[in-house]
Amino acid sequence: MRRIPVSAVAKALSGESSCLYRMWWELRNSTGRPSDAARLAAWNVKHGEAVQDLAEKVEGDLEAEVVVSDESGISGRVDLVQTKDGQAFVHEVKTGRASGSDIVQLMLYIALLRVRRANVAGGFLHRASGSTWVPVADVPGDLLERACRVAHRLATATPPPRIRERACFWCVASCPFSTVGEKDARAVRVVSASEATDVEV
Repeated sequence: MRRIPVSAVAKALSGESSCLYRMWWELRNSTGRPSDAARLAAWNVKHGEAVQDLAEKVEGDLEAEVVVSDESGISGRVDLVQTKDGQAFVHEVKTGRASGSDIVQLMLYIALLRVRRANVAGGFLHRASGSTWVPVADVPGDLLERACRVAHRLATATPPPRIRERACFWCVASCPFSTVGEKDARAVRVVSASEATDVEV
């Protein structure tokens, strides 16, 4: 079964990325550019330091890189799981630019962990600017169901519709529908097997 990253599902659910085709294609074809390795290494160093700093501040039993998954193929790793006074808390550390999908990703981790551990009380999203607490009660009851539908769409052999969006400006150059260098993204082109239309936004 193809594994679908939690981060990809969160971007789709939050509306941060409208083009499921882009995700579908990258899951199968993206091999990365030479410069990506250096950026990834730098991110790993910065992120690892942030997680270690956090571990020194929280109390209780700690687990790092806890794998969570679902039978639909959704898979991810929680930065830290803290267990204290019989309750479990998810800790997600973000060191890059704030994103609208960050909270959704945290909620997905909470929901996925609750499948295995009924004592999950909620989670914290940690940024340099501060921490955000999300109690389990704030996680939509149908979140996993919606996530599974996205994961199924990304796992199927039939590609989703291709949607030209603003993100196409910095999409990977190897994507056959990349528009790298195009500065005017006012028109969103939806291309399916049977039709092609332009929608002004």
